[in-house]
Amino acid sequence: MQIDAVRKGIRLTAQLCVLILGAVVAGMLALTLIFMLPTEVMKEHVASSIDIFYTESVYPQQVQGYKSTQLDNETDAIMLLGAIHETDTLGPLQQAAAVPHATIKGENSKCVVLKNYLWDGILPDGESNYDRYWHGYMLYLKPLLLLMDYADIRVLNMIVQVFVLLLLLRELVRRKLDSIIVPLGLFVAVVNPVAT
Repeated sequence: MQIDAVRKGIRLTAQLCVLILGAVVAGMLALTLIFMLPTEVMKEHVASSIDIFYTESVYPQQVQGYKSTQLDNETDAIMLLGAIHETDTLGPLQQAAAVPHATIKGENSKCVVLKNYLWDGILPDGESNYDRYWHGYMLYLKPLLLLMDYADIRVLNMIVQVFVLLLLLRELVRRKLDSIIVPLGLFVAVVNPVAT
């Protein structure tokens, strides 16, 4: 009996390892393909909404004094810089692993780098890698930047969140879990879909 349980455990562990390895390979392959997309149109779309970074600054709060309404434009700038960056020194696989982005000497804020680069026309004088983790958001961000600008992506994000929330509410009502609706509403108020 115990030998069967051990064999079953070993088999399950092996299957999970193969599944995880397959997910890693599929994720890197998908990201590599995304980094083969042309960036010129993406750069134009980011540039067309660059005024958002001028008017909002780095960490704007939609309601002053409430941290839950704070946007993280610094992280958005890092993501956008990585999405539009062109390099001749790295192939698509290396770009997918390192996600390099433009830098300007003496400037630490990526919001300022983005503004200087795309608004003021100051050419970047270096690049930095952001290779701490897998950048799965690029699978969505780069193709979206081919179709729309940063402001449009923000609006699309809010629409998708509202749609998912409505689907969730429908499921709660359908399954007669009405008692969860009020706590869910409080959760959404705290998380603030506009800021996320």
